[in-house]
Amino acid sequence: MVVLGAFFPGGTSVLAELAYLQEFTDIGAALQGSVSSVEEIKIWAGIQQGAAGLTTTIGELASTNKYLATVTNDQNERDRLLQYQQLMLLAMILSGGAAAISGAKLTSVRIANQANIIKPQIPDPPPAGFPTAIEQSVDYVIGNTLQTLSGIEAVVETLPLGVAANNICTIFNRFTDAQKLAFWTSFGRLSPRSWQYLNNGAGVNNWLKLYNNGIAEASKLDFITNQNLVDTILKFSIYPLLKAQFQSLSYPIKVRFFTAFKQINDATLQVFNTYSNSNRVQIWAQYNSEAQSIIGAKADIWLKLPQAMNYLKNNNYQAISDLYTIPIHPPTTLPNFPGVNYVTDNSIPISIFEDAAQIAIRTDDIPLIAANTGIPENIIQLAKQNFWIKERFLYNEIEIDDSNKIRAFQVGRFTKTKGDILQWENLAKKWRDA
Repeated sequence: MVVLGAFFPGGTSVLAELAYLQEFTDIGAALQGSVSSVEEIKIWAGIQQGAAGLTTTIGELASTNKYLATVTNDQNERDRLLQYQQLMLLAMILSGGAAAISGAKLTSVRIANQANIIKPQIPDPPPAGFPTAIEQSVDYVIGNTLQTLSGIEAVVETLPLGVAANNICTIFNRFTDAQKLAFWTSFGRLSPRSWQYLNNGAGVNNWLKLYNNGIAEASKLDFITNQNLVDTILKFSIYPLLKAQFQSLSYPIKVRFFTAFKQINDATLQVFNTYSNSNRVQIWAQYNSEAQSIIGAKADIWLKLPQAMNYLKNNNYQAISDLYTIPIHPPTTLPNFPGVNYVTDNSIPISIFEDAAQIAIRTDDIPLIAANTGIPENIIQLAKQNFWIKERFLYNEIEIDDSNKIRAFQVGRFTKTKGDILQWENLAKKWRDA
């Protein structure tokens, strides 16, 4: 088992499917290059019991490892040979080990898929020393793929769908051979109920779209039958940097991601791509589920926050306005208090602003309130500065008139109520008159 796990990724998971290990010792020795036996090992049995198979020798298998280890320094070629070793192990060890559905072995599908991946990567002509067993065995497996496909097609034609029309078969018959093999690899073990569920919607077409885009979620039945998820992941997949980021998420988080951003429009998605280098996908994943949903609904605002914060630090309000394409609404100004701006609409009497401005320019109230509360004057000064004097930059709904409201930025002081003014004045007056 250690040998198998060491020679290709996923080896330990493959072990879970092993049906027998009679030839394991010889295979392990061959992969280590320690034997050159002429003993034959059957590596391909097709679908039907008793079908003619391809054989190779332990020595030929060993030669691939020797070539890999000592002959080539080309990393791409080494990767190809590792794929070939995986193909041989799947074919030799998994043969007969996977569950069968109406005689169509999923093992055969996996092997045929692997062979189709390897074939176009074999150099033509092969370099000096390249083991001939590789090309011969891959060609043999591909040649016998027709037998595999025939068995799969027969099963698809007779899926347990009750009286429903076989929509799966209609679409499946339009697939290429590679697509048929990949589809069966993903869904060959479905229960009758799941086949019926897949047959009733656009799931098979969605599978094809995701498969053709190299999206792993193509193999998830609950994903391909959720149209919102499919549409959203395809929109994100147009952008390679974003695709690389969301592919690193776990499946449950990925589902939450595409659920949260299902309403994203093309313009906001382009913004998402613009800020992809700031790892916004990973940052989003760190929030709780409620925050993730809010961010998804307000994606355009959230995505631009890093840039907006830089502008805000420099009081560059116009740049923020341009960033969000939202106007800056003129503040309420006071003729008797030049330079004083208030953030408000037109529904509040001007006298309220003037009373608030009167408090802002007073200086005697701070020592009086400090004496009453026992709080140092510098603290009272900070509180007054924050509540009565400081101007802010806000995203606000502005009421222009009774029937007209706009969303706009505003620069100015918070609007004060008559109650705010009375409370402050009464506190200062009480202790001044005491």
